[in-house]
This record gives sequence, C-alpha cells and structure tokens, in this order.
Amino acid sequence: MINTQDYIRLTNVISQKYYFNYKDFENIMKEFLNEINALKVNIKGLPFYSINMIPTVNENVGMEFFISVEENYVDVTEDMNFHSYFSIENMISTTVFNDYEKNSEKAYSELERFMEENKLEQTTPFFNVLSGDDTLLYEFLKVGVTSIE
Repeated sequence: MINTQDYIRLTNVISQKYYFNYKDFENIMKEFLNEINALKVNIKGLPFYSINMIPTVNENVGMEFFISVEENYVDVTEDMNFHSYFSIENMISTTVFNDYEKNSEKAYSELERFMEENKLEQTTPFFNVLSGDDTLLYEFLKVGVTSIE
C-alpha cells in the first residue's frame, strides 16, 4: 500500500555523506552512530538515510545518514552537517517488514510503478526511515514527488 500524504519533518538533524560498498552498510551505519556519540549529544529517534547513488558495477553506493538530536546547535566535524530544520513535503511512501534486502527491492519497484502510473516525477532521493521498537523493527521507504502535468 502506498501512502500518498507523507513527509519528513524534524529539527536539529545531523547528517553525513558516505560512499562505500553496499555490503559494508552495517559497518558504515555503526561508524556514523559512533561519530554521533563522540559529539556527546542526546539522540532523539532512530537514524534514517537517503540513497543518493544506486550501487554501481563495483557495488559502491552513495548515502547520507541522518539523526535528530535534542541540542539546538551542535559544533559538528568538517564532514558533517547540522540542520536546524529538516523538512521534505509531498512524499509518497510504503513500509518494509522483515527480510529487508528482498522486500525493499519490491517496495522500490512499487513506488516507481506508482509514480509512473500517476504521472509523478521524483524530486528527492529515496529515504529509508527506520521505525519500530525492540519487538518489531521496520522501515518506511519515502520519496519526494511532484505532478508532471
């Protein structure tokens, strides 16, 4: 099922871009979280990320990782960005449960097919927003769109 009324709206967001082999995803996510913890900030919520460059022939991918913090300002490292406000409107989304690698491919295809069938143009990279709790983790796949007509 596609949600046609979605968005991302957060305050005090720290982000960092990475280029890596997609098989190293878990290690890169841990590296990002370790760098966030080194800033001695109070995290609010779960991390999320955008896929800015799909895997190439050498299986490398470009991603940006994000996390919201309680502090109104953070003096981040040179390779990080601090966003007082992070907002993307006009998004469509779907949810992925279990077997993420297998089910996310299907979900991306559903979103792309929905955009094509409804004459929507993609305006943002795909965002993967982690959600849930200790008993059930899942991801929202979101993408910004605008009408072609």
